[in-house]
Amino acid sequence: MPESSHSSDDQTIGRVLSRREILARLGGIGAALVIGTSFTDILNEATSEAPDPVHAPTTIGSAVIGVVEPQAINGPFRIERALQRSDITDGRHKEGVLLHLGIKLFDVSSGMGYPLEGAQIEMWHADPNGLEGNLHGAQLTDAEGAALFTTLYPGWTAGRAVHLHFRIRTHPTHTFGYEMQSQFFFDETVTTKIYSQPPYRARGLSDVTNDDDSVFQASGGLLTLLPAPDNRHGGYTAMIEIGLLLGEA
Repeated sequence: MPESSHSSDDQTIGRVLSRREILARLGGIGAALVIGTSFTDILNEATSEAPDPVHAPTTIGSAVIGVVEPQAINGPFRIERALQRSDITDGRHKEGVLLHLGIKLFDVSSGMGYPLEGAQIEMWHADPNGLEGNLHGAQLTDAEGAALFTTLYPGWTAGRAVHLHFRIRTHPTHTFGYEMQSQFFFDETVTTKIYSQPPYRARGLSDVTNDDDSVFQASGGLLTLLPAPDNRHGGYTAMIEIGLLLGEA
């Protein structure tokens, strides 16, 4: 697979702010981000029919559940056209449980939340058999700061909790921008349910829980997905909204 997913897979670029830091840096909106009911919580309750995660209405003050501080970088970066796709299953829909993942990005630098258009979100993860990195794709966010991926619920790899790698580049074709690289994790109750089904059942549960995973601990659990069953599209749907603290690019 492309060079971006080799030994640097577990490298973290930028950082996730703790709840205390969100309150200190963002003031009033920070309180809303910490105590508000997130869209993900609502989605997790939609056990019979999950809504479209990209076009569902959201309120920035109550929906963002993660705030990150990316790292300033020099560009531009070549956009891999072969990776630009929303369906990264490689046609292997029958080999696992579908996961529809909506990601929305917001610039919260001013204390307000503005959709971040034109950022590149790259994602890669293990397939249901635990083979790392062979499900891989990228998209540019739309005018709502949104991108929707269809993939397979990840399998686990030895020594790690179940996770999904992602990289955000705010201005991929500019000479200067910001980059964030980390991992999404999964609600373990959902994982246990999915791993009771084939083909996941043959491997059983991961040998590491979220709480024992160092990358999960570093994120404070704020990059945890809560997938809900999706009867309209099949499989599960999850949504995560991320606020980025940016300087002037």
